[in-house]
This record gives sequence, C-alpha cells and structure tokens, in this order.
Amino acid sequence: MATGDVLAAFNAWAADNGARTPLATGCGVYATAAAPADAVAAHIPSSLFLCRSNVLRESAIAVLEASLAPALPSDRLYILIYLLWARRFMPSPYLHALPASFDTPVFLTPGSAAHRLLSGTGLDDAADAKLAALARELKVLDPALQCLAVPGSNNQPAVSLDDLKWADACLWSRVMSFASASESASESASTPSATEDDLHVVPFIDFCNHDLAPNARWRLVHDANDSMRVAGMDLVLTRPVSAGDEICITYGTDKPSAELLFLHGFAIPEHTLHTVTVPPPFVEMGMLAAAGDDGDEGETGEERHEEDGAETDDDNDVDVMGLYRKQMRQLAESALADKQALMRELGLPTMISIAPAQVPDTTADADAAAAAAADAVKTKTDGDDEDEPVFTNPTQGILSNDTLLTLYICVLTAEDGFGRVEVPTDHDAADTAAKQEDEPQTVFHLYGQLLMPLTKEKLAQTIAALPHADVLALRVWTVLIDVLGYHLAMLAPDEDAEQQASGGGDHPILASLMVVREGQAGTLAKALDVFASLQDTYAQLPVVTAYLEQMQMDDQPKDEEDGDDHADSHADGHTSA
Repeated sequence: MATGDVLAAFNAWAADNGARTPLATGCGVYATAAAPADAVAAHIPSSLFLCRSNVLRESAIAVLEASLAPALPSDRLYILIYLLWARRFMPSPYLHALPASFDTPVFLTPGSAAHRLLSGTGLDDAADAKLAALARELKVLDPALQCLAVPGSNNQPAVSLDDLKWADACLWSRVMSFASASESASESASTPSATEDDLHVVPFIDFCNHDLAPNARWRLVHDANDSMRVAGMDLVLTRPVSAGDEICITYGTDKPSAELLFLHGFAIPEHTLHTVTVPPPFVEMGMLAAAGDDGDEGETGEERHEEDGAETDDDNDVDVMGLYRKQMRQLAESALADKQALMRELGLPTMISIAPAQVPDTTADADAAAAAAADAVKTKTDGDDEDEPVFTNPTQGILSNDTLLTLYICVLTAEDGFGRVEVPTDHDAADTAAKQEDEPQTVFHLYGQLLMPLTKEKLAQTIAALPHADVLALRVWTVLIDVLGYHLAMLAPDEDAEQQASGGGDHPILASLMVVREGQAGTLAKALDVFASLQDTYAQLPVVTAYLEQMQMDDQPKDEEDGDDHADSHADGHTSA
C-alpha cells in the first residue's frame, strides 16, 4: 500500500493536471465532506487517461510502433509498454501510487498454502495459462523493448517476466472498457468518442474499491462543442455520503467470484455468483486416451509386443494392435477437429460454464419449475407428428443455450451422422464461370441433414428433430455428472491450507480462496442434483429405452463374446448411448 507522502503527491499531481478530486486516497477513495446523491465527487480530464491515443503522444513510445507489428499491437499492448517505460524512466506520482505487487493467483508461490487452494477451482490452470502466454509474448516483444534496457546492464533483459506480470496485473485490475461497459444508465456501448480506443485506465477513479451496492458510478463527459469527443470522466454519487465514507463503484455484478479473485485478488462472501468453468468433454478424448501413443519411431512390432503385449502377425511382423490404435487416433483427431471447427464457426463457447442453479423462491415456484421441466422433456411423439420440434433447455439456468449446444457437439459420434462434406458451390445456372473458378464448399452435416445455413438456430433445430434427440440429451447429462463429480472431488478440503485460511494465514488471498472454493462446491453439488434428476427422467423416456434396447440387440454377438460388461455400459446411460 502506498505511503501517506506518496498519496499526497498523487493527489497534488491529479489537481495540477486538471483533475477535481476533493477526496482522499489510500486503501480506497474517501469523501472529505458530506455530499448529496447525484453530486460529482471527482472529475478526471481525458488527458490523464491511459489509452492508446494518449500513450502514442509520448515520443519514446511512438517510435516503437513500427517495431511492434509482429505482436499485433492492441490497446492493451500500448498501455503495458507505457507502464513499463514510465515506471523505469519517467515515474509520475501516479505510477508511484500503484501497487508494487499483487495478491492474485499469477503471483502465488508454487507449493504454498494459497497456491494449493487453487487446485480444483480452475484458477490454477488459468494462472498457468496466463504465465505461459506472458512468457511467449515477452519473446515476441523482446526486440522492440530493447530501448527500455537500463544503460550499462548488458547482461540483463530489457524487460523481465516479473516486469511484464506487474504491468499486466496493473492493467487488468484497473482497466475500463468504454465500448462494452458503462455504469451510467444513460450511457451505452455505442457512446460516441473521438477515438477508437476501447481500453482505458483512469487515474484516481481506478483507486475506487468494489461494492455490490456501490454509492458511486462513473460517467463519460463529452466536449460541449463536440459531442463526439470524450472530455473526461465524472465520479457521480448514487446516494448521499458523509465525511469519511468510502466511495465505491462496482467492478461488475455479473462477474463470477473466481474472475474477481483472478483479476483483483479478492472474493467476498456476499457475492453469490460462483460459476465453475470446465473443459469441454469431447467423447474423442476418451478415444485418444484409449489409443495411447503411436509407439517409438523405428520400433518393430516384435519389440512393441515384448513391451506391452501387443498382438503381432508373426509372418509379416505387423503390430496389429498398434495399427488399430493409430487408426483410432486418426479418426478421433479428425472428428475432434470437425467439432472444434463447427464451434468456432458458430461462435460457441470453447469452455463449459456451470452457473448456480436458479432455485425457486416458493413452493408454488418450485411446482411451476417442475412442471416446466417435465414439459421440456416430452418427446416429439407425445404430440402432433406435424408439430415442429423445439430445442429445450431444462437445466434450471445452469447452462446457457450456447453452452448446451457446445455439449451436444461434444457427445456426437459418427453413428449420429456428424461430419463434414464437400458440396458444389451454389450459383445461378448462367454463372458458369463462377462455377468453374470456385472450389467446392465444405459444410457440416448431422444425421443426413446439411447444416445450411450454418447458424446456431439451424443446429438447435436439427438436434431437436433427431429421432434420438433425447438419447443425445441423456449422453450430455451423463457426461456432465462424470465431469462435475470429478471437479467436486478436486474441491475436497485441504485441511492444512484451510486451517491457515481460517486463522488469517500468511497470505491475504487465503480467505478469498476459501470463499471461491466453498461457493464453487455449492454450485457443483446443486448442478449434480439437477443433472442426476434429468438423467433419471430421460432414461425412462420411451424413445431412450427403445434406443438402448436396440443397441443391446445389435451388440449381442459381441456381448456374448466379450461378456456382460459391455451391455451394462449401455444400460446405465453412459456415452455409448
């Protein structure tokens, strides 16, 4: 935390640069006098914003622009470079007031109690991915950042990974997106500005702490003579305050607690949005695991047979099982690539977000929810055959419709008729030149139907119209039960780490990590109840029971050869359905 002298210098610097800030800064922002609702507590001129346009006014940064081309310069990158440059060569009172370190997952020491508590929350994977991404970015940026090297330090990198971690944390813990968010009811994402800049760090206002019931909001102020030019930002009170009251804004009521912890280093018990994010459970991942590796290059079938008992053709020394595994791997990789391409083209989520179940407030609401869920699982055969099937989402708000579509894609198999095929490009008959020049287009298909036009609505309608749509739904619920059960087990108590957390521990993030872990465990437990209920309901549907019985009959010769275990795997509703 910045000292009193540093904060006094920062306040003086803000005033000298046109900011009107009759507030005190410290570990937050505080009112120095009483003020009514709607009063402007502070005004920050746009000249103090950290954004691409302002950063490029610094000649030392502007000369880097051409050399940054390989890194695909963005708003974020320019702000990062300014923070690194200003911290080293021209530290302003604002830079001195910024935190020197951060209590976020990226900065935790591996093996520490706090780091162990990341396990199972998804924050461990997110922190590892962030560190890997920063390391890759540093390699790309290194040539352009040589100008930041301290004279006489030939053996030292111009910018270290720790430097980049600090700048990245400064940015994401304080940045505002003018294009995508505004805390004023009168502002919108289409607010005009004189620049295409999106990301902004606004000194002084970035010292405001987060509250679920904030007493202030920020508001863009436009030039009186040019409505397209942003002149600054106001901090506006939403209710009266007294001298000494802390002035808080919200960092976003729709941000999950894990995201608040990852970006800002805290989570609060009152925040109930404990979303859990897990990787997509592609059925091909099981196939790839079963296929194993392809063996060492140059290894003969006899050598592999000796190592792992692989079956070989003695006459030709062919590793039959090795070839089979290789074929399995190729098929799985091809199917996985098709699914990822479909998700990418439709803009579907690449991760599965599990939101807290929307629990009914009253018994009447619960009865209504149960009736709605029962209605949602009715198959097409329950009504008029001519009725158009409707894509339903009976997950009580746990899954968004887009996430549910992603999960349907995850559990599709070749037996469902999913894949890609080349078809001629559609042109008018007279347009022969275009026909000759254009290559065939690749389109996706499902159960004999081409997904054209390729939209989410078309995919949802096609899935709903499948004769075994309820079987696919059962696969989704079953796979989710396996995946979420695993993640819930990962959140089992770590007694040593939790004991440190309950006693205050040796790291300020410990208590927040416990909030996230307990919240996510609650989310997963409720989700598992919902999906177990859906699994039981769908397993009893006539379409599903008939489908499973038919599969058992089709597999009977193999069952007689392999035993009864294979048949049981169908009967319990697992992905093989």
